Amino acid sequence: MRFFRSAGSLIAAVVFMFPWIASAGPEREAPQYGGIINIVTQHASLNALSFNQYNWVWKTNHDGPFLDHLIAGDLDFGPRGKGVNRFTAFDWIPPEQYRGELAESWSVEENPLRLVFNIRQGVFWPGKEGVMERRELVAEDIVYFYNHMWTSPRRIPTFWEFIDEWKVEGKYKAVAYLKEWNANWGYRMAWSYFDGIAPREVLDMNDGRVPTIGALRPAPAPTK
Repeated sequence: MRFFRSAGSLIAAVVFMFPWIASAGPEREAPQYGGIINIVTQHASLNALSFNQYNWVWKTNHDGPFLDHLIAGDLDFGPRGKGVNRFTAFDWIPPEQYRGELAESWSVEENPLRLVFNIRQGVFWPGKEGVMERRELVAEDIVYFYNHMWTSPRRIPTFWEFIDEWKVEGKYKAVAYLKEWNANWGYRMAWSYFDGIAPREVLDMNDGRVPTIGALRPAPAPTK
C-alpha cells in the first residue's frame, strides 16, 4: 500500500512540475487556406470540363463532391456492411439499396402519376460572403434546381423528358409529376450525374453567363 501511495505522489509531482505532460499532443495550428487539390477518378485522363453543373457535363458528380443529392446509395450494403455492393459502378445502384439524403423519404403516387419527395428538415446551406446568407434547405430549392437545369441549352433532351412538371406542395415537399413511368428514375434524377442540388443563389450566378471559370462560385453543401 505504501508503494502505491509513493508512486501516486511521484506521478502527481511530475505532472505539477511539467504540466504539458498532462495535455500531451500536438498543438492545433490555424487552418491554411489556398493551395491546389488534385482529383483523380476512374477517368483521370479527362479534365474537369466544367465546374458549372448548368453545362450538363457528366463529370460534375466527380469534380463537385460538395453537392448533395435527393437520394444516395446505402453504404450498409457496402464492404463494411453486408458486403453485397462495392459501389464502384458509375451509373447503377439497385433500388433496394437507396437511402434518403436530402430527401428523408419518397413515394410513388398515382392518379396522377408522381414522385413525392419529403425533404429532410433542419438542413442548412452555410453562408458564404458575397454569395448567400445561411438559410434552411426547403422544397423550393429542389424545384428551382430542376426547373433551372432544364433551361440549359446543353441539357440532354431525353434525360428528364418523362417529367411533366415540378411543384412545391409544402415547405418540405417537392413533387415531380410524370408524363410516363421510368423505371430508371433514380439514376435519371435522384442520385447521378446532373442532380447535385445547388442553392438558387449559386445557380443564378453560374447560369452560363459567367465569363471565366475563376468567377464561378462553388455551391456550399448543406449542413445539418
